[in-house]
Amino acid sequence: MRKVVDSNMLTSPALRHFFQGSHNNYVLISEYAAMEAYCCDSITGIYKSMKIISEFPKQVLVLNNTINVCGFNGKAAGLQRRLIDTRQTRDFQKFAKQIQQAQSGDRLLQQELFLLSKKACENIKRILRDAESMAPAFDIFAKTYSAEERNILRTDQAFTQSMLDKSMRHIMEIAVTLFSKHPRVVTLPNINELANTFIFRVSLCTYLLALEWGVKGGAQQARPKKIRNDLIDMHFAAYATFFDGFLSADAKANRIYNIAMFYLKNTLLS
Repeated sequence: MRKVVDSNMLTSPALRHFFQGSHNNYVLISEYAAMEAYCCDSITGIYKSMKIISEFPKQVLVLNNTINVCGFNGKAAGLQRRLIDTRQTRDFQKFAKQIQQAQSGDRLLQQELFLLSKKACENIKRILRDAESMAPAFDIFAKTYSAEERNILRTDQAFTQSMLDKSMRHIMEIAVTLFSKHPRVVTLPNINELANTFIFRVSLCTYLLALEWGVKGGAQQARPKKIRNDLIDMHFAAYATFFDGFLSADAKANRIYNIAMFYLKNTLLS
């Protein structure tokens, strides 16, 4: 079983239990999980975040970064394989040992971790700046739904067919915009491959997030850090839709992941 791990699970006993449940249980770690793990107040925080996965290095798979996966085609053959960075996965056992050596006092490795932490925090700040401009946009899509439909969204009821059709049009609009602007996208996917692209799935998850914020309110008043964390969670959820599940302690992220899986299995694109 292969499950994508949210950074909020890295220190959880549940993660250790998952590893111990079977040698065939693997976690997939993304650049965003690594960023959040490295962006700590101290190197001690990095040790704490990486402790459990460093104990099970053979059961850790490293995902390709998002700038690369956004350019991948959506062919079903080899889909999961393309998403995994084989070199970084192979090198993770070495990295896990280096974490332990740094914790034992290796000054050179500690300095390398410090530089990783600094870079991770810079990337997190960049995402925070993006988040500050996102909140006003969250209301736009929600306003296209009627009062009755917004009540359905607000109370987590099943979507009507009309709502599914409308939401799919919106998701397609977002995806097409991202495809047209992304530097790694060479050609647009055909209809048979579209749902297997990362851009489509992150568009789906981000749209569902926007709807939740839009109908339940609070996005305009929310701290940018909260919006940023939600946006990062949507990348975790999007990656998880390609594999066997999602390990997260965040109720909203889990809910959106489950709705996204429903879309992928039950819409015209399935």
